[in-house]
Amino acid sequence: MEDTACPACGGAFGERIPYPGAQAGRFSLHFEHIGVCAGCGLGMALPRHTQAELDAFYADGSYWSDAVGRSRGQSFHERNQCRHRVARALGVLGNASALRVLDVGAGHGWTAHWLERLAPGAVAAFEFIEPDEACSREILARRPGAGTTRLASLAVARAGYHLVFLNHVLEHMAEPAQCVASVSALLAPGGVAYFEMPHADQRFKADVFPHTWFFTPAALARLAAGCGVAEVLREAFGRMPSRRGLDLAWRVAFRVSAALGLADLAGALDDRVWRYQAGADGIWLRWVLARGARDAAPVKPASRPG
Repeated sequence: MEDTACPACGGAFGERIPYPGAQAGRFSLHFEHIGVCAGCGLGMALPRHTQAELDAFYADGSYWSDAVGRSRGQSFHERNQCRHRVARALGVLGNASALRVLDVGAGHGWTAHWLERLAPGAVAAFEFIEPDEACSREILARRPGAGTTRLASLAVARAGYHLVFLNHVLEHMAEPAQCVASVSALLAPGGVAYFEMPHADQRFKADVFPHTWFFTPAALARLAAGCGVAEVLREAFGRMPSRRGLDLAWRVAFRVSAALGLADLAGALDDRVWRYQAGADGIWLRWVLARGARDAAPVKPASRPG
């Protein structure tokens, strides 16, 4: 195993498990194993790739179209996920006016859509980072005007954001601690950064490609402490639905509603399928960070599944 200390707690990567997924020869990235930190449970994909290699892979865009696909159902699922993210982030932020927002890894732009739906007129400037050219054009078309700007990278972002979103981004970065530190430095006083990522998804998914990190709540807590930022919220949520019984019925109903373009119904059915409520061992993690006086607020513990 590569001689690398855990970026979260400094511990050793002892256990080594096979990397779930059959991507050999299909893409420019390839992983064989996951090293698991003995201290905090953080998983690291091996062999490691540089950020330049990762950026080139995501800029190509072929993975998302060839492997993930751009079905209408997937689009409606992403739409509903962003509804929950924006609602949660706005609830933590409190005051929602003249906001300057940065969306890192913006995908199809649903974050911008829901900011306007849930807080009309509150966003003064929306900036985004998205390596995929087709997705970037979609975002600019969805939110046209001088208030929307595409950035090349975090390096060119100017400090002073009230809200920064990184939805399913951190698990794709080469250096997560560096990313967290860079993002926290961009926050305005009272601003928050909303992160979302899988909860150690190598435990329950047959294919985790192209994830490079596999986070646990303990790893996030240590990562925040090491970066000198404060946690406002850290919780697991959601669940992996089965493919039978009522779960199957909800899934079929969701696909039909998505195919018919019934957005609100599809969102309600997506809620039934994935259950976005907090739970002790949910399949995703929400993580909200801040850097000001509000940092002293206690982290809300995840509730037990009902």
